[in-house]
Amino acid sequence: MTTLYFAYGANMARHVIAERRGLAVVSGERARLLDHRFSFGLRGFRFVEPAFATVAPSAGDIVHGVLWTLAGDEDLAQLDRNESAAYQRVEAWVEGEHLGAVRAHVYRTHAAEEGLVPSRRYRDLVVRGAREHALPADWIAGIAGHPVSALSLPRPILSLLDRLRR
Repeated sequence: MTTLYFAYGANMARHVIAERRGLAVVSGERARLLDHRFSFGLRGFRFVEPAFATVAPSAGDIVHGVLWTLAGDEDLAQLDRNESAAYQRVEAWVEGEHLGAVRAHVYRTHAAEEGLVPSRRYRDLVVRGAREHALPADWIAGIAGHPVSALSLPRPILSLLDRLRR
């Protein structure tokens, strides 16, 4: 049985969801998470990844992202292992470009923090995923224009840490 998962951060990028996370992706489509707001509101690791993306309930707001159809529940279990314990998995209404209104799994923090800034690497990864799926230009511009932290490790060190983590 397939599982629906709405991604709004790095997991929008196909290489992240399929290769880095190792999930069996059946399909992906543009989608909108209703009554939520996007932010880089999850505190990360100061000199590595200072902030991560999250969503929070917010009446009338919309978050653009990717609705992934995953091969099965084992993929959802893998996502649970990959995502920080600071995220909780909830089900929410999502409007898929082709699937229409569906219930999908979404990860969000218990309490988003204001004023956090991501690393340039992470912000650009979110932008890359948004561009891969041709999300609205103004949405992409908003993320691409978000300030980034001046305090982060060089890309080769981050890549090494990522490989060691897997």
